[in-house]
Amino acid sequence: MLGLAPQRCMRWDICLRRCSVPVCEDPACCACPIGSVDLVIPLPSFAPTVNSSYSNQPHYYDLWQAHEQHPPILASRIDPHHAGNGYSTEAVKAVLLHVFNNGTPVSKRLSRVHAAFADSNPVKSRAAKILKRLGFSVAERVSPSMSRSGVPIDGWTLFECKRDEFMDLWTDNEGNLESDEDFLSLRSDLRMAQEQHSATVAIVPVSDDSDFPLENIPFGIISTQENPTHRPATAIGDYAVDLKELAAAGLFDGPLLAPVAVKVFSEPTLNAFMRLGQPHWREARATLQRLLVSTTASRLRDEPDFRARVLIPLSRARTHIPAAVGDYTDFYSSREHAVNVGTMFRGRDNALQPNWVHLPVGYHGRASSIVVSGTRVRRPVGLVQDAVAKRVVFGECRKLDYELETAFFVGGPTNALGDRIDVDDAERHIFGMVLMNDWSARDIQAFEYVPLGPFLGKNFGTTISPWIVTMDALEPFRVAQPPQDPTPAKYLRAGPMDAYDIRLHATLTPKGSATAFTIARTNFKYLYWSMKQQLAHHTINGCNMNPGDLLGSGTISGPDPGSVGSLLEASLNGAQELNLSGDGIVKRKFIEDGDSVSITGTCEGVAGGRKIRIGFGVCEGTVIASAIGEFN
Repeated sequence: MLGLAPQRCMRWDICLRRCSVPVCEDPACCACPIGSVDLVIPLPSFAPTVNSSYSNQPHYYDLWQAHEQHPPILASRIDPHHAGNGYSTEAVKAVLLHVFNNGTPVSKRLSRVHAAFADSNPVKSRAAKILKRLGFSVAERVSPSMSRSGVPIDGWTLFECKRDEFMDLWTDNEGNLESDEDFLSLRSDLRMAQEQHSATVAIVPVSDDSDFPLENIPFGIISTQENPTHRPATAIGDYAVDLKELAAAGLFDGPLLAPVAVKVFSEPTLNAFMRLGQPHWREARATLQRLLVSTTASRLRDEPDFRARVLIPLSRARTHIPAAVGDYTDFYSSREHAVNVGTMFRGRDNALQPNWVHLPVGYHGRASSIVVSGTRVRRPVGLVQDAVAKRVVFGECRKLDYELETAFFVGGPTNALGDRIDVDDAERHIFGMVLMNDWSARDIQAFEYVPLGPFLGKNFGTTISPWIVTMDALEPFRVAQPPQDPTPAKYLRAGPMDAYDIRLHATLTPKGSATAFTIARTNFKYLYWSMKQQLAHHTINGCNMNPGDLLGSGTISGPDPGSVGSLLEASLNGAQELNLSGDGIVKRKFIEDGDSVSITGTCEGVAGGRKIRIGFGVCEGTVIASAIGEFN
C-alpha cells in the first residue's frame, strides 16, 4: 500500500540538501517562500498494514532527513523490503528526489509519475519491473504528470536524472548486472518513449529531414557579420541559437549552470563548458529543449526583439572549430579497413598485424591543422619514390585521398598525470561526436612512414564538422559492437552495447559540377574498437586528457565494396578507376584539384509512429592546387 506523507513546501539546492522551510498549513498551497519557482513535493511513505509486504518500512521522509544528519549511516542502511534486490534506501531516495529536481512542479500524487513511466508503451513491462523494484504501485492509471514545459515526467526523465541509481537497481545481491544487454536496451527504449511523449513543437519550423530537431541540441561556435565575436551556440532546424545571449538573459537558471553560464557561454570555444562535466552538459541540453518548445512561456518565445537576437538563420551564421584542440589522436579501429589495406600491402594471410586484435592502434596527429567544414585544403607536396625512374623525387602528391571517420571530443575535468580513466567511467569523459575527414597523401606517406609512422602524409589538414552531437542525443541508436576475439585485456573489457547506428555517406563533387557522386556508404557500428576502449587505452599509462582533446576513429569501412571509407581501398591503390557517373565520363582513382568531398551522418528511428532523425550537419572540404611552383 502506498501512502502519502504530509505535503511540505520544499526546495532542493545544488548539493541536494533540503532547505529548512516551515510546514505549510494549507495542503493545497505549494508556494515556496525562498525559491523563485513554486514546488510542492508529496513525500511518500509505506504505511504499515497487517499482512502487507511493506510492513515495518521506514518513513521515506525520515530517511531523507536522516541522510542530511547522518549520510554515512544511511548510505550503508539496507531497506528491508528490498534487501534481496541488493540496493539501499539511499539509491531509492536519490531516484525519488531527482524526479522532482530542477524546480519542476509536478502532480500532487506520485501515482501520476508511476503512470507516466508505466504507460510508455514501448517499455511497459520493463518500466513496470523497475517501478516494482522501486516499491512503487502502478495500479492507478492516470494522465502523465506535466512539467512547466509541458513535457511528461516519464521513465526516461527519471532515468537520465540519476542513471547511476538505476544501475544500482538493476544489480543482483553481489553487484553484478543481471543482464547488461537488457539494461542498455531498457535505456534506449526509455529514450524513445521520451520522444514519443514529449511536446515536440519547436518555436521555429523543423522539417522532417532536418539534422537538428529538438531531440538533438548539438553544440558549436558561431559568429555573424554583424557580430564577429566567436560564441557558443546550438542548432535547431535552420537556425543557430546564441547561447551567450541566453546566458546573459539569465535563462540558464538550473542549479548547476546558473552560477557559471554567463562565463562559459561567453568563451570563444567550448572548452570551459566541456570541462564542467556531464551533469552540466545534461542540464544545458534539458534547459535548451525546454526553452525551444513552443509551449514554454519565456522571453525567447514571447519577446520578438529578444528572439531575433537569439535565433540566427544558419545561412547567416559562420561556424568555427568548436574547441581549442590541445591534442589529437587518430585510431585505426575498423577491422574491415585494416584487413583491406593490409591485404594490399602484405597479402591476406598477413593482413592484420599481430597486435591489432589486442589493442586499439593509434598515433598522435597534428592538432594545429584541424579545420572546420568549408575550409579549403591545399594539395600537399613532399618526397616520393618514383617507381619508374627508381629514384626519390620531390613533387606534389599524386595520390591524395580522403578518410571517412568520426571523432569525439574529450570533456570533464582533466585526469591527473599518472591517473587513468577506467573503461566503465570513460563515457563521462566523452562530450560528443563530430564527423571527420582525415585527408591523406598516400604516396608521401608510403615513403616516409617507416619506422615512426605518418608525418607529412597526414599533417596538412584534417576537416571536422562544426556541430558536436552529444552522446545523450545518440543514445536511442546504441547497438552492439562487433564481437571481439580474443577477449580484450581486463582494462579494455566493456560493452557489448557500445556502438551506435550512425549511417555515414561520402560524396565527391568534381570542380565546376553541381552533381555530388556517392563514393561510400558505411556505418559507425562496424568499428571493432569502441570510443570507451580508445579512451581507456589512451590513458592506461596515466596520460592526462584535457577538455577539447580530439580522438579520431580511423577510417570506417564496412563489409561491402561500396562501404569502404577511402579511395585507397576503392581503387585498390590506384589499380582501378571508379566509374562515379556510371557512363564513364566521371572517373577517379584519387582526388583531383577542385574536387569537393563531403561526409554526412544520420541516425534514424521511429517512436509512436513518428520519425526521429539526428544528424551531424556536413563535413566538407575542397582541394586546391599545391604550391609546388614556389619550389621551382
